[in-house]
Amino acid sequence: MHRIAVLATSALLALPAAGAARAREGPSFAFGRIGGNIVPFRVEIRADGTLERSGPVRLAHPDARLSLQRLAGLVRFARTQRFWSLPQRIRCRGSLPDYAYLFVTIRTADKTRTVMVRGGCNAPFSRVYTGLAAAAAVLR
Repeated sequence: MHRIAVLATSALLALPAAGAARAREGPSFAFGRIGGNIVPFRVEIRADGTLERSGPVRLAHPDARLSLQRLAGLVRFARTQRFWSLPQRIRCRGSLPDYAYLFVTIRTADKTRTVMVRGGCNAPFSRVYTGLAAAAAVLR
């Protein structure tokens, strides 16, 4: 019985440590294009700063690693643009149903948010998207 109590206590003590380890990781980001009648793509900036891409998108420095300070700066910039207050789906006036959506997903230790925009009517979203594309050195 004593051994079970020790194991249970050890397991409970390990949980906060695991949570703290996740909190020490940097935020992560994903952005790209989905839907519509054009080929989708996705770029990920992982919590360790490495980059991953899929679809028809090129990176100037695919082996680059962004610093934790740079990742934190991207989160701060998203906050200044009120990213977490934007609607999750924005359809701009005049955008047709076959237009693709641009999307941005930001994950931090305490929240995750994805915003999708069809058209170019939301300046704060566009600034966040452009900032992430610049940080990942997406080639046009």
